[in-house]
Amino acid sequence: MPRTLLQLVVVSFLDLCLLCEAFSGDEVQQQSLSLRLNKHDVQIGEQVILREFVPVAAAVSLRSLSHNMDRIGFYHSGLKQMVDLDDYHGVDLTVLDGLPDGFVGSGVLAFDFKRDGYKGYEFRFRPKRAGTYVLQATWRLDGGKGQIKSKMVRLTVRPIEKSNQIILDIEDPKAAAQEQVEMEKWYDLLQEEWKDKDQE
Repeated sequence: MPRTLLQLVVVSFLDLCLLCEAFSGDEVQQQSLSLRLNKHDVQIGEQVILREFVPVAAAVSLRSLSHNMDRIGFYHSGLKQMVDLDDYHGVDLTVLDGLPDGFVGSGVLAFDFKRDGYKGYEFRFRPKRAGTYVLQATWRLDGGKGQIKSKMVRLTVRPIEKSNQIILDIEDPKAAAQEQVEMEKWYDLLQEEWKDKDQE
């Protein structure tokens, strides 16, 4: 028997409610998760302190936390300055020695600190490769109550200049130099294309 228009509307509404309920566990909560760096412009190997926190009054219990990082710029040896990439490029967090990808607790995670009206976690790391990066933290809440994400923060890591030599990576300089050549070629080619378009 064909359904009436009203029946179809009611069924569609119920289906939508069930769909929303099924995905509610991954909902991004509108909590205020702050991410702070003590320095935003450093040299390779220089220590950086990252703090991520919420107000003490926030009813937040964590099951896990994670970090995400993208590279948005690199050091151009010909121009002798940092230049921006055309897009966000995912990069392994091992570039920041000491900052974990994240961790999961067997129960609710305990906070590292509670002071000055805030509670959260503190990490210390040392960048190993030059570049401009953006960092973001994600907290997954206990009890399937969704997750909260911080805004992205920017970190510029400059190379080491030593005896007329530019060190781009203190762990794998050969791979970094090879990657550098490829990125500079791409960047210079892109600049030429833009110049040609401007002249048209």
